[in-house]
Amino acid sequence: MAGELRKLIAVSDVPIRLWYWRPHAGREVDFLLERGEQLVAALRTCMQDLKGRVRLGILLSPGAEVLALDRHTLAVPFHTFFGVA
Repeated sequence: MAGELRKLIAVSDVPIRLWYWRPHAGREVDFLLERGEQLVAALRTCMQDLKGRVRLGILLSPGAEVLALDRHTLAVPFHTFFGVA
């Protein structure tokens, strides 16, 4: 999946940085996308720890449709996120 994200970032018109997030407590987010001062991440704890910088949390899923998990978090199917059929 990291390779697919790197491909999408490479062709994006907007500068995006890809990060891995893991605080001392051991929780982690495999992919954290940074665009300017805004972040897209998964996991509520990450969003809380990064103090309002995370604009949207995304959980990639094998499901068939996008689901709102809460006000700031979406479950997005792999195929939708990566734009494949």
